[in-house]
Amino acid sequence: MEDKPIIDAASPGLTRRIGWVTLGRLAGISVLLLVNVILARNLPSADYGYYQQIWVLLNVAIPLFLFGLPVSINFFIPPLSGQERNNLMLQHVLLNLCMAFLFLGCVGGLGAAYRSTLFGIGPDIVPLLPIAAIGFGMIVCGFWEAFLIVYNKPKWLAISLIFFSLIHLSAVLLGYFIGKSLEWIFIGLSLSVMFRFIVVFFTLWRMLQPCSFRFRRDWLHKQLRYIWPVGLREGVGVLTKFSDKLLFILSASYFPYFNASTFAYYYNGAWELPVVGILVDSMFLVLQPELRGAYHRKDTRHIVSLMHFAARRIAFFLFPLAAFSFVVGPDLMSFLFGASYRVSGDYFRVFTLILLCRVSTASLVLLAADRAGSVLFGTVLDLFIAMVVGFALIPLVGPFGPAIGLVCSTYCQVGYYMWKASRVLGTPLRDILPWSTLGKLVLFNGGIGVCSSFFLIFDSAVSNIIISGAVFGVLFLVGGMGLGWFEPEERDLLRTAREMAKTSLTSLVKKERR
Repeated sequence: MEDKPIIDAASPGLTRRIGWVTLGRLAGISVLLLVNVILARNLPSADYGYYQQIWVLLNVAIPLFLFGLPVSINFFIPPLSGQERNNLMLQHVLLNLCMAFLFLGCVGGLGAAYRSTLFGIGPDIVPLLPIAAIGFGMIVCGFWEAFLIVYNKPKWLAISLIFFSLIHLSAVLLGYFIGKSLEWIFIGLSLSVMFRFIVVFFTLWRMLQPCSFRFRRDWLHKQLRYIWPVGLREGVGVLTKFSDKLLFILSASYFPYFNASTFAYYYNGAWELPVVGILVDSMFLVLQPELRGAYHRKDTRHIVSLMHFAARRIAFFLFPLAAFSFVVGPDLMSFLFGASYRVSGDYFRVFTLILLCRVSTASLVLLAADRAGSVLFGTVLDLFIAMVVGFALIPLVGPFGPAIGLVCSTYCQVGYYMWKASRVLGTPLRDILPWSTLGKLVLFNGGIGVCSSFFLIFDSAVSNIIISGAVFGVLFLVGGMGLGWFEPEERDLLRTAREMAKTSLTSLVKKERR
């Protein structure tokens, strides 16, 4: 009898859960972008660079000290029920609390000495206390998303993420307009994190009632054995994710032009559009159980077909976005952050090249095949190449060195994953992805991007984005339909999008007439 997939990825329940989680994360990412826009337009570039540098250090430290604990919740809690489930959940929370106190100890012992070497940040700019409070609160509450997911509360999670994002935005605005300084901004952020702490633990207390906590040493040993490789892999992953920014910060001791102002311009360009991560992560979330089930059945042909399907669908959305982003990068940065940040568009263009790699699902195949060691090695390889190549390029290309190093390391990592996946599946590397189709899409969207770049003729960034975007969209639709490169499902998606746009435009016109 044929085995069925472990999880039905097309089930309405799973789709709704993905939708709620995606909504909450989209709100969080959008608010963070709005905060960056507000601060970049109102703070001096040096102060804005200090602000982002501190957040880079926090964004690295928090996952390192969580060390895989949220992932372990997804592994240990679902098979349990009743009192045993609640008891183990509280034991996870206790581990989070221990790691938070360890973070405080490291901040107190090393924080001041370390900060004094980075861009000249001293205690007079931002005291350690609010930084420590933010990190402590975020680590203690690090179980929140996994907790609500395993207890089947996706709507609560989405609402809470939106609510916390708005509190974060309010704290930044109040801190800036009250104190007009970074110190007051971080004081406001520390208060917002403490408010999150109260909400999270009140909800935890209400949901786990009645519960009498009893520490289980046998469970602790299982937890530690599980989180060790997971935490190591995630730790290397977060270092890799921020490797270019960390390299930029650490290079300040060797290259005088690496300062807070330069970092502000670099940081605003060193990101990808929020829709990219949401689209790819949602696709991966749905594909992962399908890949696991197919590998369990030894159905390698189905795995390869899923890889082709994902690559084609992701490329259909991301390749046009990458081409258009590359064309309007400087205007987009100028529109978002102000005319002084137009130079950030050059860094942004470098980072759009990474989008071409996002079509590969080889890492998911390796995880489905229980090759976590290969994924860890690829992550370490990514970190090593990014740091070495980035540092070596700094004397040649200056601040572009870390960005180019990260792009090169990402291509090497994805290439390694595809090679390993081809060996696991017993499939030639040439068959892992639809290379011919992807190549045509790259040339097609690249050519459209070149054509639309001739319409960047206005002094206004908004006008350039709108006009070149309209030209790009028309050429994309006409060229794609005419050349027959769109599959039937993709044509249906475009027709649906057109009908939605037409309906929205018609309703707006009717409202204006009224």
